[in-house]
Amino acid sequence: MLTQIEIKNFTKKYNENTAVNSVSLSVYKGEFLAIVGPSGCGKSTLLRSIAGLETPNEGEIIIEDNLVFSSSTKYSVPPEKRDIALVFQNYALWPHYSVFDNVAYPLKIRKVPKKEIRQKVHQFLSLVKLADKEERYPHELSGGEQQRVALARALIMSPKVLLLDEPLSNLDAKLREQMQTELVRIQKSLNLTVVHVTHDQSEAMELADRMIVMNHGEISQVGTPKEIYNNPVSPFVANFIGKTNLIARKSKSIKTTPLLFDELATSMHINANENTVLSVRPEDISLSLKYGEYKGRIERVIYHGSTTQYLVKYKNIELIAQTKSDSNFNQGSYVYFSIGRVVGL
Repeated sequence: MLTQIEIKNFTKKYNENTAVNSVSLSVYKGEFLAIVGPSGCGKSTLLRSIAGLETPNEGEIIIEDNLVFSSSTKYSVPPEKRDIALVFQNYALWPHYSVFDNVAYPLKIRKVPKKEIRQKVHQFLSLVKLADKEERYPHELSGGEQQRVALARALIMSPKVLLLDEPLSNLDAKLREQMQTELVRIQKSLNLTVVHVTHDQSEAMELADRMIVMNHGEISQVGTPKEIYNNPVSPFVANFIGKTNLIARKSKSIKTTPLLFDELATSMHINANENTVLSVRPEDISLSLKYGEYKGRIERVIYHGSTTQYLVKYKNIELIAQTKSDSNFNQGSYVYFSIGRVVGL
């Protein structure tokens, strides 16, 4: 695969605080890469540095074989010359400009001929399905429509890379879902390289070809959503991406029951030691009124529509189990359960 962005030994500090610590990564041409992690993990700092809005303390940034930043030579290409586009969380639309003028703005400041401007604005408003809204003003649009205007304005200069800094976080759940579909459609139709920063792991899993999970300024894991979900490399990744039950032999912060730990490690042929943590996804715990290897009490029932989650008390720990919603286990009742898949971390 062709590399679109190459980041080498990237470090960014704010006084004594290290926001990003010696990160290296590649972004491939035409891929949708999501960077996820908790607040303060360094993901937005990394994105803003690719855009040229932050200056790293160490490292290099290369965009399509062109060096745009080097700490060793103190070389830095200004943001407007990096051939990238950035869409922010707040969209940053001009309130006194129409939709047409907002989208046309980047072309006007570059003195593109009026006829070409009209053709391109029409093309990209059609791409984001807003061709009939070009005379409207931002306050006359829904949140999703404003987001699409910001996207059209970013795309109209045909950037090499589109950077997205949590652009869907202000939308309600239904609009967010619709815009996720639109983003992927547009990205694939243009074969565009996208780097998307979000704290929402579900959003990242739905959108991304690959994900980067960050924590404390460092990369914890890189892989496809399926790889990271099924084979997390640490308790942090397992717990951050989706829900999981973390079980240790001895720990103050993780669920513990030595007997269950030893039984699972042995049955799953996991070479465990005192530092090993076992990860069990809720959907890998099956419940039954009659059969199972273990017996627990249902402490809580959480209905999610297509699925139902059960909080099952077993000895001194509580496990989350997930089933289809046609199951019918009542709060306070005793159930048998079996565990199908365990990952040792």
